[in-house]
Amino acid sequence: MLEERTVQEMVGVIVEKILTPVIYMYEDEVIEFVCFCDGNTPIQDFHDVEHEIFTKFGVNIEIVDIREFDTGDRWEIITNAELVYMADEVIKAAFEHAMLADMEKLHASHNEIIERYSVTGSYYAH
Repeated sequence: MLEERTVQEMVGVIVEKILTPVIYMYEDEVIEFVCFCDGNTPIQDFHDVEHEIFTKFGVNIEIVDIREFDTGDRWEIITNAELVYMADEVIKAAFEHAMLADMEKLHASHNEIIERYSVTGSYYAH
């Protein structure tokens, strides 16, 4: 478990180098910082910041864009991971609202497939 001060210092490095309005931290086998980054951010920028953090703090981390996850995993992240940075409360709320809308669309699509199967006996549209 990392000290809060260390986490905030690492977040400072990430925010300085990578444009993101929110950062979630998830600790499992490795510490992941999950960002919502500009889609044009080169993956090398993530690797450079990961290396810088390892050099400064001696901690192996991974930085990932939340868009690399599917809708269900995104929802899992924003509901269970620790929010360690937000640029603005309004932006955070809009981001989470968009993730909720995606989850609702996925749920509606799932229900539609189940209904189609119960009516037609097939998961596929005819």
